[in-house]
Amino acid sequence: NALESFPGVWIITPAGRDKLGSFKPLPTGADLLAHLLSESSRLSDMERKFLGAICEHKHRTDSAIAKHAILEVTGYAAGGAPSRAFARLIALNYVKKDGPGWLAPAEELTS
Repeated sequence: NALESFPGVWIITPAGRDKLGSFKPLPTGADLLAHLLSESSRLSDMERKFLGAICEHKHRTDSAIAKHAILEVTGYAAGGAPSRAFARLIALNYVKKDGPGWLAPAEELTS
């Protein structure tokens, strides 16, 4: 097996590391956020705009932001595509739910 699973954590095994070969790890902190917001990231334009708005709000106010406020700031209307973008950012652990309808950036992006 290439990965081992523990509650909330995936760890690569030695066999998995051998299969993977050499790689460049992702940056951390502010550098990771800059990478995610760049066009070279694998996030969609909508996801990048949402993530940027969430992190900017956290930086300015030190609080979570409501989804409707993110839509307003980024110029998107509520619907299926924005809902999928929010869900993907949560699934990727770049943002976390902070109450019903509220989102905050992952700690790793604001430290």
